Formats: sequence, structure tokens, C-alpha cells
Amino acid sequence: MTPVRFISLLSLLTTLLVLGSCSDFEGSHVKIIGGQNVTVKDPLAASVALLLDENSRMQCTVVALGPSLFLTAGHCVYARSLVGWHIQSGLKIGEGETFEIASATVHGDYSPGSMFSLDPERPANDLALLRTVSPWIGAEYVQLLAPEARAALTLPIDLKVFGYGRTIGDTSSSHGALKWGQVSVNQENISNHEFLSEQSDGVMGCHGDSGGPAFKTNGENLLVGIVSRGDSSCTSGTTVYTDVSAFSEFLKSTNSN
Repeated sequence: MTPVRFISLLSLLTTLLVLGSCSDFEGSHVKIIGGQNVTVKDPLAASVALLLDENSRMQCTVVALGPSLFLTAGHCVYARSLVGWHIQSGLKIGEGETFEIASATVHGDYSPGSMFSLDPERPANDLALLRTVSPWIGAEYVQLLAPEARAALTLPIDLKVFGYGRTIGDTSSSHGALKWGQVSVNQENISNHEFLSEQSDGVMGCHGDSGGPAFKTNGENLLVGIVSRGDSSCTSGTTVYTDVSAFSEFLKSTNSN
């Protein structure tokens, strides 16, 4: 990924789709276009994992918040039974440990109808917490950027984003390999609890990257957001992220239950 720039909301709204792989929405899961392979030496390699369905097909990306607690996009699990679904660690699909999903908590105000809009009066609240039956012992559990520290950030904000989605936008296939890319946030939709990065030099999110974490990496690797949605063809346009600092109370209350 390379830095991205702001584009008009009008052009974005004509192509906005959620970025998952095999969801009910075409183009709901995305892979980082133009990203680089993550290696075992990356300190964040043990923080990101795949969400797989009952047929071991990749659905989304997740990030570890605790031994059995993972954060992903709400649309990845909304209105699904999740029977047989699991989380898999590792740099590539089929190569890591697997963890059965015990429960999922989608944000109570998640709005599927707002996923194709950036109207600040219609927030999507696109996030969910997953619990697994057994813990991922080897994970490096991430910390959220504190709300006061998030409020102090000024544009542009440089972030490191991770995901397992497609690397070529015009194909339905994905090798399920973990990629990372650098993006620059040049617009915030504050009341909608989202921020945006525009595709530049071939770098953006694509199907399979939904739920992929975006970190502020100034020595602390603090979680700022997760991938929500973007351009349906993964060839141009903007990637939209849920700003997790706006949901700190939801994350704390769910984590304590």
C-alpha cells in the first residue's frame, strides 16, 4: 500500500460495497491491492487472523484483542448462524491453528442499510466481537488507541493496514495470504465514526480485507480502525474504515461479559 488521497463522496457512493469474500453482498470481502507480504518477523504477524466459514472458505480478516477475543467487521457475521465457522492463525490460509467460534456480538446499532452510504446521520457501526472456544496462546494482543490520543491526531494520518483479501480486483480468487500496506487518511467522517483513504499507485483494500486492522505504528502499534467497505472492483476509489476509538465503551463492555 502507498499513501492515498481524498476523492469526492459523490464518486465514492456510486461504487461503495462491503469488502468481504463470500458474503450475501457481492464484493463484501477484500484483499489488499498492491500490498506486501507479511513475514513472521513483523511484530503484528501474530495479531491478525482469518475468519473462515463451515467450508473453510475465507470470509474476513480479524484482529486479536485477547486470548479468545477477536474484532472484525459487523457485516462479516451479521444474521449468520456461524455453525462450523472458525478463526485460523498464520500467514496463509490452511497453515495455522484453528479456533472454533463460540459466540459473536455485532454492535447493537449496526445498520446494513447504511453500508452503502456515508451520510453522517446514518452511521453503519460496522464492527463485531467474536469469542472462540479455545485461546490463541501465541497471539500478540493489540491495544486500542485511546480516544483522547485519537482526537489529538491531525490529518493526514499514516496507517499500516493488514488483510487476507484479493490481490487482483477483477478476479474472485484469493490465495488467502496476509498482506500489509501503508495508507494515508485525508478525510474523517466524525459523526459517522469512520475515516477514508483513497486508492493511489495501485494500493487499496479489496474483497476479503473486511475487518482488517489499521494501526498507528509510531513505535506502539496501536489499533485505530478496521476495514469496512470500498470500491466494488478494487481498481479505484476509497477504502472506508470503522474508527474503533469511537466504540471503546462497546468494546470494553463486551470484553467484560
